[in-house]
Amino acid sequence: MISVVLTSYNYASFLTRAIDAVLHQSVKASEFIIIDDDSTDSSLEIIKEYARSNLQIKIVKNDSNKGVIWSINYGLKVATNPFILFATADDIVHSDLIEKSLVLLTRYPSAAFFTAAVDIMDKQGNQLERWSSHSSNKKEYVNQEESRNQMNRRGFWFAGATSVFRRQMIVEAGGFMPELGHYCDSFISQVLALRHGYCYSQKSLAAIRMDKSSYSQAIKVNITMEKELQYNVIKLMKTKYSDLFPPKFIDEWSKVNKLISAIYSKRAEIAKKQEFFQNNNIFLSFFLKIFFWFQFLIFAMYVTAIYGRGRLFFQYISFTRLWLWLRR
Repeated sequence: MISVVLTSYNYASFLTRAIDAVLHQSVKASEFIIIDDDSTDSSLEIIKEYARSNLQIKIVKNDSNKGVIWSINYGLKVATNPFILFATADDIVHSDLIEKSLVLLTRYPSAAFFTAAVDIMDKQGNQLERWSSHSSNKKEYVNQEESRNQMNRRGFWFAGATSVFRRQMIVEAGGFMPELGHYCDSFISQVLALRHGYCYSQKSLAAIRMDKSSYSQAIKVNITMEKELQYNVIKLMKTKYSDLFPPKFIDEWSKVNKLISAIYSKRAEIAKKQEFFQNNNIFLSFFLKIFFWFQFLIFAMYVTAIYGRGRLFFQYISFTRLWLWLRR
């Protein structure tokens, strides 16, 4: 009934836990497609070992490194079940994700997908924070109008790690568009939500690893690349999907994401300085860490004011999140 597509590139150190998380679901996936994107570590050997004792596992090895978006689109193409979950080797799905998603998607046949809250963890697997819907709406099904209202308040917020899609609906909506980079999953989820509505659980059903080497984080600190991706998102909202995205929202989305890009870039710059002093002068590292992050706080407040979105400061740069960053 459901296919799981797990993509991996040189994630041998995380693979075992990620594969076990899928295999130990309370409701088993009838098809488990693992796509190795031409890894150079021991990833393929680990996958083959699991496949020997788990018949539902199908191995796909790319003949060259094609990237995560190509891989998930290929998984979308070859999957055979009506529901599909996309996972990555550095994330972990909780044991009841498939069960809860299928219960709600069966109960609400018009919903395009299911999604839920998600935990954020660091490279070592320690929990940092939780992302969830800030809406007071506790409904299991969020219709098109409610999806539009939520989009106007929060923009694209869907967590791909907890999203189970109706495969045919995501194909009809255009799949994952490579030109959108790390926005591709949240964008297509927003399109589906506006067209069909979606199911939601306030419970956290996955944990995603937030590390500077991860796909989305590596791009976010590259201002040039990030601007290009944002331009592509705006272009699609104004053309192919103009019936779904009003001009006012597009303008707001553009300003908010310019703000976030500036903050991510500054954060990466300060993190490099902090790492340098930690490696060269342990005695001063603590005091310099406080100084650098105070500098970051001032910068974040400044760019927030420049973009005219003062209220967003405490949404994206809350004191709680700042404290979590300080601990890293």
